[in-house]
Amino acid sequence: MLTIFMRALILYLVVVIFMRMMGKRQIGQMQPYEIVITLLVADVVAAPMQDPAISLVEGIIPMIALFICHNFISFLCIKSRKLRKVFCGKTSTLIRNGVINEKELKKLSLSVEELMEALRAKDAFSLDDVYCATMETNGQLSVMFQNKTQPPTMEDLGMVAKENDMPLGILIEGEWQQENLKTLGLTSQGVEKTLKIYKVDRRNVFFAMGNRKGELTVQIKGGNLVRYKVGAVKS
Repeated sequence: MLTIFMRALILYLVVVIFMRMMGKRQIGQMQPYEIVITLLVADVVAAPMQDPAISLVEGIIPMIALFICHNFISFLCIKSRKLRKVFCGKTSTLIRNGVINEKELKKLSLSVEELMEALRAKDAFSLDDVYCATMETNGQLSVMFQNKTQPPTMEDLGMVAKENDMPLGILIEGEWQQENLKTLGLTSQGVEKTLKIYKVDRRNVFFAMGNRKGELTVQIKGGNLVRYKVGAVKS
């Protein structure tokens, strides 16, 4: 029993490493050849995991071969557009100016109901609102709305937009995130000094975000968010 448990644990770790080396993608973002390789890996691992008579090496070597195959195909797809079409397919325009392309719909074996369901998932409830809808090679539907249905931008309204300032987590459950602090040009000493000014104990902070302006958003453990607009955080 212990042997089977250890074999399953080892194979699990090997598969995790394998999937990690394939790249950070969700199942819905995978290309067809990547899904095939993933299914083959699952099948290859199942045999040595269930049968102790099969050595772990017999399960790991095929995975290495599949990994090499995956990288080789990925390389070919990057270097050759023709081969990319072979392995990944090509995008299909399903709607143009509110009109459904019946020919492309049949090629993809999609029904009108499935297309409308995918459109609703993109907040497109009427064909009149859609200028263009494209099925990507990974199976995701991209939708471009008609100009008349799109909300006005700051530029359309003649307004000047403020510069984007993405906040980053700098203190998570009492631990300083040094890389984020460095990115924002902050120091842990400066932030802790600011917290003390507002009588906040760092050990009681569940989560804290900061931005380049030196502004803090702090959530106390078991409490609500508190925002401190501090210009003297940088030290």
